[in-house]
Amino acid sequence: MKTSVKGFLLTLLLCSAQIQADTVDLSENESQPFGAVADQHVLARPWFQNIDLSGFGAFWYADSGNDGSKPDPAFVVKETTLFVNAESWENIGFFAELQLTQLYGSARDNESQVKAVELYADFRNVLKHVGDDLLNLKVGRFDIPFGEEYLWQDAKDNPMISPTAAYPWFWDEGVMAYGTYKRLGWITAVMNGENRSSSDKSPSKSYSIKLYGKPTLNTYFSFSYLNSGETGLSAIWLANSTIQAVGTGFARPTSSLGVSPSSTVDSTLYQLDSKIDLTSAFGLELSYGMAKIDDIEPFDRDLSWYSVQPKYQFSPNLWLVARYSTIKTDDNNEGYNFSAGFLSDGSFANGPYGFDANRFTREAIALGWRANTNLILKVEVGSDEYEVINVSGFDPSADDRNYTVAELVLSF
Repeated sequence: MKTSVKGFLLTLLLCSAQIQADTVDLSENESQPFGAVADQHVLARPWFQNIDLSGFGAFWYADSGNDGSKPDPAFVVKETTLFVNAESWENIGFFAELQLTQLYGSARDNESQVKAVELYADFRNVLKHVGDDLLNLKVGRFDIPFGEEYLWQDAKDNPMISPTAAYPWFWDEGVMAYGTYKRLGWITAVMNGENRSSSDKSPSKSYSIKLYGKPTLNTYFSFSYLNSGETGLSAIWLANSTIQAVGTGFARPTSSLGVSPSSTVDSTLYQLDSKIDLTSAFGLELSYGMAKIDDIEPFDRDLSWYSVQPKYQFSPNLWLVARYSTIKTDDNNEGYNFSAGFLSDGSFANGPYGFDANRFTREAIALGWRANTNLILKVEVGSDEYEVINVSGFDPSADDRNYTVAELVLSF
């Protein structure tokens, strides 16, 4: 009797297993050959396989000198950024840059609120049936394509820690077209031109053109042009300040020359950049720029700036780089607001001398070491110096803006 019961139960289990094998489809759980998922069309893949997440954080130990933002050495979270790159369709993507912390300048501490920086739809290889990479489009908010510094100003890309004295950079909303033809690359953009925090809603738009290329294997050149449009506060920043009428702005920066009666200005910017590899280990980067700011006389301003940056590569992961950079007005009796940012205790609203500054210069040298793909250590020593207009009551000669900064950069 016991043997019959056992035989019955065994037969029942075998039948149940056979029924499940006949009715349950496990094909979706079968392993795929290596590379099969990547080869699928973007719409055929699960959504999470179409998203790449990356980011970095930069952390400082900084001493800015007595007149900088950190007169006593302190630890600082310099910037932390997340990047989201998603494929939406074939050759169409969405990109988002989220800044969790960023030192735009100023004050004794940093901004901690999350900021959405670059946010755009990317249409790649629009004319692929005519030629490869002839035309691409970005629609949304992107770094203003002017000069070269916007391409390497993130801590993970900057061979030094500080930016240049002029630091022409920021982002704007608009449409960008870009592409390459043989050895020539080109970028053109139409943008709003207005700083988003401004109350002035000018209908004027900003326009930019950039041409770049490598005429030889060891040389690179680029030319940039930007018209900011007629704005109260421009989208583009110079020396960590928006372009604006003399004596105006968020905090009404100091102006011994008086305040312009104009609420808007129209500015045109030009910049030439070059990179030359003199040997396999030694390279030189040069930059020269100009800006013409159309205000109301006598408040029109002509600005110029340049930087010289030699770099020696001891090995692929160890380098020494120096930089001399300066920005100034072209008349010693005319000043402009050069805030210079965090190290010099200036903000984009108001530099240490407001519109009384005639020149700002930054000299620095840095040693960098890439420990691995995701870890960089850098140390920089430098000096920030100001000159002021003749009628100013400020005396910057006794300023202590000699700084030392150690930086840790972690990426993923």
